[in-house]
Amino acid sequence: MPRMNLTGAGHRQDNDERIIGQYVKTFPLPEGWEVSGTEVRLDRLPIKERTALLAARKMVPPAAEKAWELRLGLQLPWDGIWRLKSYYASPRDQFTWLRLMHRNLHVAGHRRDLIDTSCRACTERETMKHLAECPTIRKEFWEPIFALIGKLGFTPPSEEDTLIYITLGCYREGNTLKVITPDQAGLMFIAWRCLYAAIVGSRVDERSLNLEYAYKRTLQMCITRLRAYGEKWLLWSRKNQHTSMKSVIPENKRDRTVIRQEMLGTYRISQAFFDEHERMRQVLAPAVQPPPAAALRPAARRAPAPQQPQPRPQQPRPIRPRPVPARVLGPTRQLNMLQYINDPMT
Repeated sequence: MPRMNLTGAGHRQDNDERIIGQYVKTFPLPEGWEVSGTEVRLDRLPIKERTALLAARKMVPPAAEKAWELRLGLQLPWDGIWRLKSYYASPRDQFTWLRLMHRNLHVAGHRRDLIDTSCRACTERETMKHLAECPTIRKEFWEPIFALIGKLGFTPPSEEDTLIYITLGCYREGNTLKVITPDQAGLMFIAWRCLYAAIVGSRVDERSLNLEYAYKRTLQMCITRLRAYGEKWLLWSRKNQHTSMKSVIPENKRDRTVIRQEMLGTYRISQAFFDEHERMRQVLAPAVQPPPAAALRPAARRAPAPQQPQPRPQQPRPIRPRPVPARVLGPTRQLNMLQYINDPMT
C-alpha cells in the first residue's frame, strides 16, 4: 500500500484521519524543510507561523536599536522592548514614549531654526537622552515617579539602571536585562506624555517649566485611565448578566496590581494614586496670604450716620373707565313681509 499524506496543517489531532493523497504525489512534500536551521514539517506548520516567517525575511531591524546600544553600551532585549504595551494607557498616551524608543522624538536640540536649543530645566543642549539624564528633571519628576512605583508594590530601578529604565523600560535582574510589566509600562507611557507636553508648552509659551504640575497631571491621567478601564469591564459584566453570554471577568484580567477587580466587575484603584494626587494638590494649591496687620486691629467706632427720610412709595393712579358713546337710532317701525315687498323703506 502506498504511503499516504495526512492533512491538518499545524492543528492536526491524533484522531484526524483525513488524507490528502499519496505521499510521493503530494506537492510540496511535507518533510525536508528548514526554517532558520530548524527542521519543520509543512503539514504541521500553521498559516499564522508561515506568514510570520515570510514577513520576518523582509523585515529590517530599526536603526534605533544600534543607536541606543551605541549610546548605552549594552545589548538590549529588543524583542521585549518592542512588545511593551499597557492595558489602560490609550494609544495617544503611548505615542510619545514609542517615538523616543524609535529615536524619532522632536526635541529642540535637533532644530536649526531656534536660537536657544538648551534644556528648559538647565543650560545643556536638549536631546532625547538628556531628558532622562537632566539632574533637575530627574529630581523633580522622575524620582517622584520611582517613589510611586515603590508605593504600588514594584521594585524601583537602581541608580545604575535608571537611564535604561526611563528610556527603554529595562532593568537588570542579576546578569539578565528584563522588561517592565504592563502595569509599570502604563505609568511610564503617561509620564512621558505629560513630561513632553510640559516641555513643549514651556517653550512655546515662553514660561518656566513646571515639573510638579507635570507630575500631578501624570497622576490625574493614570486615575482617569484606570477608572475607564474598570468601568469598561463593569459595564460588560452588567450587560451580560442574566443572559446566555459570559458575565464573569476572566481571572487573568483581574490579577492586576494598580487596579483590583472582582469577578462581576467591581473594581478598586490602588490607593497610592489618590494619596499622591491629594499630596500634590495641596503642594500646588495657592498659598493663603495672611491679612495685613491693619485689618487685625479693631476698627474705631464712628457716629451713626443720620437717617435719611425715606421717600413715600408712589401709589399707582387709579384707572377710570371712559364712557363709550351710545349710537342714537331714529324711530323704527315693524313691517310684515308683504308690506316690505310692495312698499320698501326708503
